[in-house]
Parts: sequence; C-alpha cells; structure tokens
Amino acid sequence: MSKRYEELDFTDDFIFCKILYNNEPLCKELLEVILGKKIRKIVYHDWQKQIEMTAEGKGVRLDVYLEDGHTVYDLEMQAVRKKNLPKRSRYYQGMIDLNLIERGADYEELKESYVIFICTYDLFGKNACVYTFENRCREVEGLCLEDGTMKVFLNAEGDTSKLTPELRDFLDYVAGRRIHGKLVAKIEEEVRKARKHEEWRTEYMTFEMLQREKYKEGVEYGKKLGERRGEKRGEKRGEKRGIGLGKLDAIQRMQRKGLSMEEIMDMGYTMDEYKQALQTENQLIEK
Repeated sequence: MSKRYEELDFTDDFIFCKILYNNEPLCKELLEVILGKKIRKIVYHDWQKQIEMTAEGKGVRLDVYLEDGHTVYDLEMQAVRKKNLPKRSRYYQGMIDLNLIERGADYEELKESYVIFICTYDLFGKNACVYTFENRCREVEGLCLEDGTMKVFLNAEGDTSKLTPELRDFLDYVAGRRIHGKLVAKIEEEVRKARKHEEWRTEYMTFEMLQREKYKEGVEYGKKLGERRGEKRGEKRGEKRGIGLGKLDAIQRMQRKGLSMEEIMDMGYTMDEYKQALQTENQLIEK
C-alpha cells in the first residue's frame, strides 16, 4: 500500500528525486561523498528522464540523471528488495550510451558513465557497503577494458567501519539508524521542507490516484472477462485466467500512457507479466 505524503522520506523515489533535482549543491555534495572525488558543475536533464529505446516509444525512466561535462551519472534509490538490479544496471548503462549517440556523439566520444544504486539492503550478501564494478580481463590480472563504464551499488546494511565519516553517516541515515553529520542534516532539512510543499503533495497524490485507477481498471476488466469465459466452461479457473489477461491489458495501457518498466513493476506486477504484455503488444503491432 502506498504511503501518505507526510510519511515519505529520502528513500522514497518521489522525495529522493524532487530533493536532488531542486538542490544542485546538495546533489553535487552527495555524489562527491559516494564516489570520493570532486565533481564539476553538474547539468541536470529532465526530472526522471525518459530515455526512448524503441520506435514504439517504450523507454526506461532514470531517477536522477545528470552530467558534469565529461561524465554522466544516474543515481537510483532502491528501497524495495529486487534481485534483478545487476541486469537493470546493464540495461540503464546501455540506454545512456544509446541516448548519447542519438544526440550526435560518435562512439569514440562517449562520455564516462556511472550507474549508482543506493540500496537499503545487501544485494550481494557480502556485508560490504560499497560494491564497485568495472569491466576487467579474466585472463590477465589487472587489465581493465577502460570503456568508461562503472556500476556502483551502495548497501546501507553493511560494515561501515572502513568508510569515510561522511559516507558512513549517509548510509546510517538511509538505513534509518541515526541522523548525524552535515550532509545528512542538510538532506533531512530538505525532507522536512518537501513534506510541507503543497505543489509536490498534490503532484504525488494525483500520481498515486492515477496508478490506483489504472490497476483497478485492469483487474476489473480481467474479472469480467474471466467470469464470461468461466460461465461457458462452468469453471472458476476462467476468472483466474481472466484476471491474468486483465493484468496484461492494464500493463499495456500503462505502457501506452508512458509509464516506465520500473513504475509498472513497483505497482506489484512481475517481470514475467511485464515481458508477456510487451510481447503481446508487439505481436498486435506486427499484425
């Protein structure tokens, strides 16, 4: 069930995006703490940038997408346990490169890119707080591909003893353990302001209402279709099948309205249901 607006915190996607997109110094400071390096003046792209990936307009929506001249950063907050993040990070990085090429860049001019997931849980189960991945050669030790891509997964539940004080404070905050440190104090102050922002409240409530309506619309359609088919067969399984068909129809409608894969899955749909709906939609287009 969705949270009330007053209950949202920094680990909720809506607040996370709104705060970082409306406070450039804070976003820059957070990136510097996470990566341990100085960041140039950052340039934002559209809030939750929609990167088109096919002619049909299916896309991937990035949380916080920005550049600092020679490097592209995608910051993602992940508070819901999902095991598909490694492949999602690959997917995001590929879409970022494709987007840069479509904007006129030659492949030799591709910018360095970081895809960063801030997780409230340990995705890899190794108790590390930072997992950084780059492409390396298996056969030759120390040989890196140097293709300019990096994937970083933060774990708020890991061993923080070897972290910088700033990163330790931040992960403690993400995990809900304590509010400590200058950066965290700034973030918490922005969260308090966000909860009082009436325009954002209205935007959030409108979005949540539309999401619920789309879900109910699909389920009701599925029930009716299932009941009709079940009556003909004299079996209750018709309703179950109908609900399944209704889910696919709901997913397809949400895709047509521009909702991303992540937004649809966050509503409770599975990856298999999403893929099946996409496959069915493409088959209809081909016909």
